[in-house]
Amino acid sequence: MIVNKNKTILFLTVIATVLIVALPTILKISERHDERMYIAASRKVLESAEACYRDQVCKEKQMTIGDLKKIGYLKEEVVNPRTKTYFEDNMIMVEDNFHVTFKDF
Repeated sequence: MIVNKNKTILFLTVIATVLIVALPTILKISERHDERMYIAASRKVLESAEACYRDQVCKEKQMTIGDLKKIGYLKEEVVNPRTKTYFEDNMIMVEDNFHVTFKDF
């Protein structure tokens, strides 16, 4: 009876230790993955806009994702991995010397 109780306590201690170490690690890995996916999706949009400016098709300093789609530089919808929705067509990007960034709201 005492041996069985000791085994149970040892088993619960090992499980608790593994959870204490593993849970924060898994959450951090998941958070980093989501952030990298967002950066990759944003980069896809911004690189399309930069190509448009390099090719001198885009002339204005501000443009939207919808503008890129209309002229064919962004052929497919880009999903925001944080919200699992498409980037909105009215998101504004600003160009400065062929470098494009999203406009802060």
